[in-house]
Amino acid sequence: MRKKYRQLKSFFSKKEVIIILIITFLGVLLAFSTKAATPFISIEVESGTKQGVQPINDSSASNNQYIQFGSGSPNSSTNAGVFITKAELNRAKSRQGTADPYGASYSLQTSLANDYLSRSPNVFYMTESDYLNNLSYSWCGQDTDNIDNSLKNASDKLENDGSYTRVLAMQYALTSDSKYGSKAAEFLKAWANNSRVINMYDFDMNTAGSASLRGMTDGLCSFRPWNFALDSMWQGYGLINFSDSYVLLKNNGYQFSSADDQAIKAYLLRLAEAVNSSYHAWTKWADNHTSSSSYIRYRADNHLSWAQAMLLSAAVALDDQNLANYCLNGGTWYDSKAGNYTNPSPIKTLLDKAILADGRIIDPVEFDRPEQYTYFHLWPMQLSSLIAERHYGENLWEYKGSDGASLQKAYTTAVNNVVSGGYSNEAWQFEVPYNKWGGSSLKSARDSTNRLQVIKQSIGPVVLLFGEN
Repeated sequence: MRKKYRQLKSFFSKKEVIIILIITFLGVLLAFSTKAATPFISIEVESGTKQGVQPINDSSASNNQYIQFGSGSPNSSTNAGVFITKAELNRAKSRQGTADPYGASYSLQTSLANDYLSRSPNVFYMTESDYLNNLSYSWCGQDTDNIDNSLKNASDKLENDGSYTRVLAMQYALTSDSKYGSKAAEFLKAWANNSRVINMYDFDMNTAGSASLRGMTDGLCSFRPWNFALDSMWQGYGLINFSDSYVLLKNNGYQFSSADDQAIKAYLLRLAEAVNSSYHAWTKWADNHTSSSSYIRYRADNHLSWAQAMLLSAAVALDDQNLANYCLNGGTWYDSKAGNYTNPSPIKTLLDKAILADGRIIDPVEFDRPEQYTYFHLWPMQLSSLIAERHYGENLWEYKGSDGASLQKAYTTAVNNVVSGGYSNEAWQFEVPYNKWGGSSLKSARDSTNRLQVIKQSIGPVVLLFGEN
């Protein structure tokens, strides 16, 4: 669905090599029909759950477990950001001027940060009335009217400004140079004080029976289809980067005024609730349609894993233990618009469902997605695993599902398509797995490119932060 296959792997200045991967499969986008028996119209014929994939008893997913918060808590001195430790930050600092790929990655990070010093926030805003009555989906084709009036406008602006902010905040963490910190803070404050978040509960979302929204229309490319709800979580690219930026600044000495600090945290919470509302379009539909042939899709699609990574990022920034437990163990979290809700698809359940017994990822196998979706689904799983490890003492890297499969098996299975060159742009995903498990297979995937990829929607300069020889 929309951004589940729009990856922008590298975003360099004009002075640098531009490596951009944008893959948009409009032909496989999903749309809801209030008249259909399943939540997909003919643009994608849904064949139901195939043999070998059985729904997991979600009510037992958390097993009444709760996170043990200790030395790895969000405010610990061991963490530099949402994804990196202080030790990793210090190592990155020491890589300036060293041999490639590390020195080159540091230079690219610096070049981006210097370019972004001249940018200004490009905030998405609509008045309340305009928002409720005129906000459209506008995911098909190009939205070129330069007016803030669509989900696509909002998501694109959040994706871009979130990336700029994280690059600037990272440069502040690397250098302690106040000009980078002040510019990153300018972006955060602008979005906190002047933006409109898109929350599906504002549109009277109803997932019982035939799902509905205020002003809902039929057809993928129509004004406000059901995909409007399913895809509004892609605002979460901004949530990941703004959360990381806030933590990178705070944990590395930047001082916000009390008013600014409160405003930014309030905004991150609003944005988290907006992502959560889209997540509920998936989970609550499944809650109400357990016998549907589409049930497993609404319990194991890559969107659900992305929601966990997005919300976990916010949990770190907000130091919200209940939100972290919601994502990791299926706990209950209070959302001001949705009330209390117990998460039926936390990341551990998704690791179980989405990684099949043979190590393949469910999207291409069971949902007729292109093979690229293997890597798009592994991506948020890796993000959640990094966060869980650094901040909550949870080792998702070694977590095994009911069939014994794990992330290690999934990444090992995914090696060949990267090494063969078909998906070499996914090589960056093997930096951390190689660090974890070693072996020539994972190393060959990691080394199938020059290792200088910069990830726009999360992390940034991967080899600078995580790379090892």
